[in-house]
Order: sequence, then structure tokens, then C-alpha cells
Amino acid sequence: MKELIDSASAEGKWLVLYLHNMDNKVTASQVKGDFRPGEELLFSPSGAIGRYRRERFNWFYFVPLSGTLQPGDTVTGQLSNATCYIDEILYNGKEALKEIIDYARSRHPAMRIVTIDKGLDIYNVK
Repeated sequence: MKELIDSASAEGKWLVLYLHNMDNKVTASQVKGDFRPGEELLFSPSGAIGRYRRERFNWFYFVPLSGTLQPGDTVTGQLSNATCYIDEILYNGKEALKEIIDYARSRHPAMRIVTIDKGLDIYNVK
């Protein structure tokens, strides 16, 4: 993405980035029960809230809704009462997006960043 931003800036062109989901990918252990797609997740002790997407191998995908989860959080599904333990954060979509926006602003301060929906507002990315 950084190369695309640099190229668009150098050529004075538009760059449209379309992100469909803002997933987080974590490794999870001590899974008890089956999480339901779309159910709200509570993370403790961090207090973060998310929405379950899926599991694949030992990876756990979810969409963050509020707060910042931490390794060591216990996740509880609000419909299924399923639980698991977060071992490691492999990918944080919100942080990755913030990093790329910060990159564009610091390297290309004249570049305008425009959103067409409320996505960045929802994720509190400034």
C-alpha cells in the first residue's frame, strides 16, 4: 500500500483503497463451545467488544467494535456462551489502517484523504 500511495502522490493521481472488513486475527486456545457467526463478543479484562466472524485452524477472526483487546483476554460469545483465551494478536485491522493513514500524512502532507462512508469514524481512526 505504501508503494501505491507514493506512486499516486508522485503522479498526482487518485488512489482508491477499498476495505471490506476490519478484521482482527488472533491465535486462540482453551476454546470451549462453538461461537456463532455474527454474535457479539466480550473481551475480559480489556473490556473490548467485537463481532465474531469465523475460526480457521487455531486463528480466530472478528470485527472490532470498541476498545482494544489484549493478549490474555478471555473471549465470551454473548449468544453461545462459548469462550476462548487470546494467546497472540497476529493482525489488527484498525491499527494497520491507522498506520497506512499516518504514513500517507507524514510522507505526503498535501495528499487529501477522503472517506465515502463513516468507516473511519466508526473505528475512531483520525
